[in-house]
Amino acid sequence: MGQVDSIHQTGELALPCSSSTSSSAETIITPPTSPSPLAGESKESLPSLLHYNPQQRRAIQDHILPESIISIDIGIRNLAWVELSKEGEILRWSVVDLLAPDECNNGTEPLEELPSTAAAKESVEAKDSQSRMTLMAAEMKGTVVKKSRLRKKTTAPLVEAAPYDPHLVAVRLDKALNDILPESTSSRAPQKIVIERQRYRSGGLPEILDSTIRCAVIEGMIHCWVTAWNNRNRQRTLRPLENLNGHQGNIQMDHKDDVFIEVVPPKSVAQWWGIGQVGAIRASSLTKTAGEQDLLKKRTLPSISYQTKKKQSVALVNEWLDSESADLSTTIPSEPSRFRVWCTSAMKAWFGAEKKKDDLSDCLLQAVAWYEWRSRAIQEALDWSTAEPVEKKAKVKKVPRKSKKDDEKTRATNK
Repeated sequence: MGQVDSIHQTGELALPCSSSTSSSAETIITPPTSPSPLAGESKESLPSLLHYNPQQRRAIQDHILPESIISIDIGIRNLAWVELSKEGEILRWSVVDLLAPDECNNGTEPLEELPSTAAAKESVEAKDSQSRMTLMAAEMKGTVVKKSRLRKKTTAPLVEAAPYDPHLVAVRLDKALNDILPESTSSRAPQKIVIERQRYRSGGLPEILDSTIRCAVIEGMIHCWVTAWNNRNRQRTLRPLENLNGHQGNIQMDHKDDVFIEVVPPKSVAQWWGIGQVGAIRASSLTKTAGEQDLLKKRTLPSISYQTKKKQSVALVNEWLDSESADLSTTIPSEPSRFRVWCTSAMKAWFGAEKKKDDLSDCLLQAVAWYEWRSRAIQEALDWSTAEPVEKKAKVKKVPRKSKKDDEKTRATNK
């Protein structure tokens, strides 16, 4: 937000010219100057003339917002991601199975018994053995045992879970991230990656589940991978600085093409789109106006299940794709979003046939919400930078009150 701070200090913003003939040319956007007060015009009406007009606001916002972002929804098995432009076009959309068999195996090497399956079998056998021991002990004592205490023997076949191998997950994740951010890109790479913040516990349980730990590990892998990608990209763009006399000087490290990661709480995204329980937490002033916050505090919906939330997110995305001409609506109908999501007919058909629609919908909702939040933050910064400064009232020194003894001494002195 350094560019917005410069607006507040100088009242103007330099935008790079889109023409390729002059790279140093800049377009200066300045707020309209205030005319001299006219006869009969109050000074209170003049501050409204200092605000940016809608065209200037849109130009500043388009300059600050990144051209496109990558939104990633992390899962222990399925990693869904989408590349969304600031115009609302879905450029790329995919889901990756991180626990799929490695291509190097080619399905020819026999896999050992899965640890999760072996542990499940041991647990079933232990519970069956415990039930038999309980019945034998009761027969020896001559007591009656309730059937509810005896566990029925499981006859259904166990479904083998996919093995979790950190090396296999790292290989699959590296391949997926290489598809997202290739080493040699013909066009400019996305400047921002938005990933879902992973929770530390599930449902307030004192225990930390294995899936929670593994998702957090995948999140850390993404941070490390992007950091290494930035370092390699800087080495490719090293350029020597030229001194005033034309000789080459020190090597300059270029950071303009770095990709930054921002972590987004999934609960904030769900509240923004009205998925699940709404109104329990007050939204930030950067994301909701004062009127929206008052309405959110009045709106209370009962908590719903996880599967119902997933169905809501899929239904919302389907509604967007079916009605591309309509603006997206937030949880408050009084202020519709200016953002529009659209994609090709082939991508729409692919989404309709995909099995993991819930993960794909979550990453898209996260991307659109991020653009909405940043757009509102920029607009509030512009409002703040062009607002009339509030005059500070002069501090009035408080005179200490005299005591009764001081009053008596003063009267005695005057006499």
